Amino acid sequence: MQQHQHRERLLNGWKEISQYLMRGVRTVQRWEMDLALPIHRPRGRSRSAVLAFASELDAWLARTPMALTSASDEGDTGNSPFAAMQVLVVEDNVEDLNTCIAVLQRLGVAQVDAVCTISGARLRLEEIAHGKLPKPDVIVLDLNFAVESGFEILRYRKAHPILRDIQIIVWTVLPESTFNLSQLFDIEKVVPKGAGPRELEAAFTDLPPAIHNEDVITPAP
Repeated sequence: MQQHQHRERLLNGWKEISQYLMRGVRTVQRWEMDLALPIHRPRGRSRSAVLAFASELDAWLARTPMALTSASDEGDTGNSPFAAMQVLVVEDNVEDLNTCIAVLQRLGVAQVDAVCTISGARLRLEEIAHGKLPKPDVIVLDLNFAVESGFEILRYRKAHPILRDIQIIVWTVLPESTFNLSQLFDIEKVVPKGAGPRELEAAFTDLPPAIHNEDVITPAP
């Protein structure tokens, strides 16, 4: 992402904001909802009237992984067995989200989406269930959120037949008793965050063969 010289520049409207971030308007609007992009709405004006400060956007960019739309920007992923995989990450901790994105980049996953709230993830699954969005191959799900619970996503996925074949990797700091409970929701793998990023990477390589191309050599540990 290029550096911007005018740190206190005021951006008016979605068009200016999206041009500054070099992304489409819909992507930027989704970032506001899912990743707390700092957008302001002046009082007394229509809710569609938005503005943003360049300095705040720069600070947001510095702490938010910009590989959310495509990890392929980091290099050629064509030879990776995970190149065609689509992954949805549901995680509210920025540091952990960055770690997960780094793991997916190392594996060569080319299509990554992220949501930092359970309500946002629920909305995403609703759109997937109604055919409005493509279905991810894998969901990396934290269970421990400040207000909501990741188990809501497990329940929603199990209640909708079209979502049940999405592979789930639970990645959380919750105790082992919670891991055992999560087995009731037919998840594929539980990875404790304390085990480190290599265990998360190993969980992807252990997924069923149909999820990735076994003919291509996986990245060395």
